[in-house]
Amino acid sequence: MSLKKTDAKRMSYLKKFLLFCIEKQITVSKVSIEEFLITRNLQQTTIKSYLNVFRKYCEQKGFVGYWYFLSESRYKGNHPYILRFLAQYDFKNEKTKKNYLSELNLFFSYMEEHHVSFGQILVQRYLQQGLTSKLSVFTLNTRLSVIKAFTRWLLDQKDLISGMDEMQMADTSKILSMKNFRIDKDRYYKESLSLQERETLLDNIESLKDKLIISLQAHEGLRASEICNLCIEDIDLGSNIMAVLGKGKYKKIKIRLFNTSKQLLENIIFERKEGYLFQGLTYHQIYHIVKKYLPDYSPHCLRHTAAQIMTEKNFNKDFIQKQMRHSNYQTTQIYTLRKIEEIFLKEMPLDV
Repeated sequence: MSLKKTDAKRMSYLKKFLLFCIEKQITVSKVSIEEFLITRNLQQTTIKSYLNVFRKYCEQKGFVGYWYFLSESRYKGNHPYILRFLAQYDFKNEKTKKNYLSELNLFFSYMEEHHVSFGQILVQRYLQQGLTSKLSVFTLNTRLSVIKAFTRWLLDQKDLISGMDEMQMADTSKILSMKNFRIDKDRYYKESLSLQERETLLDNIESLKDKLIISLQAHEGLRASEICNLCIEDIDLGSNIMAVLGKGKYKKIKIRLFNTSKQLLENIIFERKEGYLFQGLTYHQIYHIVKKYLPDYSPHCLRHTAAQIMTEKNFNKDFIQKQMRHSNYQTTQIYTLRKIEEIFLKEMPLDV
C-alpha cells in the first residue's frame, strides 16, 4: 500500500480512524469503518473508499490487529498505543501521567528511528544508549520502570499482540524480568552547600520572596513543586509545623518548620489566612531564582543541602528521613552520603 506524503487529508482521516479503533478496542474491518463514518458524521464516499483500501491491505498482510502497521508508521505527536495506555492505566496524579507520556515518547521515537521490533533487545539497546550519554542511574531506572509498566499493559491487550509470533512474545515478556541498575554508592548525585555557605547565601539575598523560597529548600528540604503547591492554611507558625503534599502522594505529611524560614514567613503572610503562599509560582521561576544566586546549582541541590546539614548536626537518621519524606532510608542515604563520608573518621570514636 503506497501512501503519498502530500496526501495529508487522507492520512489525517486514516490516523483518526486508527485512534477510533484503539479507543473502542475494535479491529480494522468493514463494521468498524461504518461505525467510524457514522459516529463522525462523515458521508464522503472518497473517505470510505480510502479506508477500505487500507482494510484490504491489512487483510492481505494477514493480521487482525494493527501492531505491525503502527510500529512501522511515523506519527507526529503521541503514538496511538501510548494514548490508549494513558487512558487505561491508573496513575497517581497528572504529573506522573505526563512523565510517563514523556518517557514513552522518547522510547517509541528510539524504536522507530532504529527500526528495532519491540522486545528485550530493544530495551537493552535503549538503556545502553542512556549509559553512553551518561544519564544518571535514577533516570535509567525510571525509564525501565515506565517501559515495564507499558509492557505489562501491552501483554494484556489481546488485539494488539495478535500479530506477534512466539519469538516476539517471548522477547517482549523478558522485559519484565530485567533488573534495575545498581546505584553506585560512591557517586554524589548533587552538589550541596555547607552550613556557612547556606548562611552567607541567605544573608546576601535582599528579596524577601527569593530568600524564603531558597530557605524552604535549603532548611526544610522542600522540593520546588512542593513550594509551588504550599498553602497558607498548611502552615502552623505557632507550632513550627507545615503540612506538605509530597511527590506522588495523596496525603499531606507534617514536617518541622525551622526558625529561619518561620521568621521569613511571618513577614510574608501577615493577615492572610488561606490560599497559595506564592500564587502562580512555577518550577521554572524557582529554577531561575536559584540560578540567579547559585549559577552552578539546581533547586534540588538545596534539598540535598538540607539533608546533609541535618546529618552534620547529628539529627536522628529516622528524623531526617521523615523530614525529607522518603519512603525508605536507602533514598535518604543518597542525600546524606557525602556528609557521612566527610565526618566519618572525625566523629568515629577511638574505642568501641
